[in-house]
This record gives sequence, C-alpha cells and structure tokens, in this order.
Amino acid sequence: MGNNYELFTYSQVVKALEELDSVLPFNVYNANIHYVAVGTVVEEEAKPILNTWLSLNGKTPITMLGANKQYGKKFYLTDYNVKGYDKTFEVKTHERIKLNKALFRFELEIYTRNLNKRKNPIGIYTVRDLIDKEKYQMLADELMSKYEKIEKQQSIPLSQLSNKEKETLALFQNQEILKQYKIDHFDTFSNRRTVYNRIKKTSNNKHLNYIKEQLKTSLKHTLF
Repeated sequence: MGNNYELFTYSQVVKALEELDSVLPFNVYNANIHYVAVGTVVEEEAKPILNTWLSLNGKTPITMLGANKQYGKKFYLTDYNVKGYDKTFEVKTHERIKLNKALFRFELEIYTRNLNKRKNPIGIYTVRDLIDKEKYQMLADELMSKYEKIEKQQSIPLSQLSNKEKETLALFQNQEILKQYKIDHFDTFSNRRTVYNRIKKTSNNKHLNYIKEQLKTSLKHTLF
C-alpha cells in the first residue's frame, strides 16, 4: 500500500508475497515464522474507545506514550500482548505524515508457539501458512476474540438492578478492588462473575456495540 495505515486484503497479501518470492534469493514461503502481529484499523477516534478499557484476563493496561502524549493502551500478558492506539497520531509522530481522518488500530502480538501448542491450534510455522485462507480467517477470529475479552466500562441502567447487582457492577468496574477481592474471596468470586456477566447483557452502551461491529466489518474486508 506504500504506507502502514491503510487496510489491505488477503488477495493483496498473496500478490505481495509472490512478488517478494520472485526477487529475493531464497524461497519466501519456506521461511519460518516465530512471531506475528495481527491487527486492523477502523476510522474512529481512539480516545473514546480506549477510555472504556479496564482489564484483560485480570491485567490492567499500560499507557502508550509518544511525544509526551498518551495515545494508546497496551496489555502485557504471559502468552501475548494486545494494544489499541491512535493510528493518526502515531503516523504523524513517527512518519511525519498528517492524515485528515481519525484512525484507531487494534493489534495482537503473539509468538507462534502460543498459536500452535494449544487446544485449538492455528498452525503458523512458515510464511506459506500466512496465505492459507482458512488460517488467515482463524487469525482474524483470534484478533476479534481478544477484543471481546477486554473488560470494558459498561453503561448499565442502575434503576433496574438489585442491590446485589449494583455491588457486583461496582466491584467489577474497579480493577484494583476486584483483584484483591479475588484473592480474599475466591470461593464467591465465580458467583460474582456469573452475576456480572448476566447484568452486562443489559448494557445500553451503543458505542461499545458500534465499535465491535466496525472491527468485524474491517476484518471481513481483509479476507477478500
């Protein structure tokens, strides 16, 4: 694409690798893959999206800084990292290119061993695996599943909740207290989680649902 912020499609990846293989002095398709970054971009303001992020698998996000400005959030986990950031700002800061639109990038960074050695492996070993359409789809699904696992600030109609449900909502929306509660009250934590998952379904946060659909649409675009 000549840049690192526009969406590209599966067919363009296939064509690009064909060209690389024709000019490089080795077989590109046989090259080993040890680490991948899977991501997509949507035309949305990053800050409203990131402001809702609370935790992922119990970990709170680290602020991403650039030019002394907060422009993203990143989760560092044992097997993978997940980040979301203001792509427009990143391009301006690192490449001195001013874009006339707001772009948000969501990305998963993961070692291939963590994709291959698990219950439902994807099987990314060489570059050839990256042009397997089924595996390409599986990587897109993996990215989306990570986004859905991020605990986000919910907009819940409090008047419809019981006292216990209000307490549970407050607990799960405060990550520091939640972490300590899980340690001190492990025996009741799973019950609290069940209640929280139930009341999340009553959320009326249209913006969260909209961003989720935007990401899905973006990923569908890349599969052609």
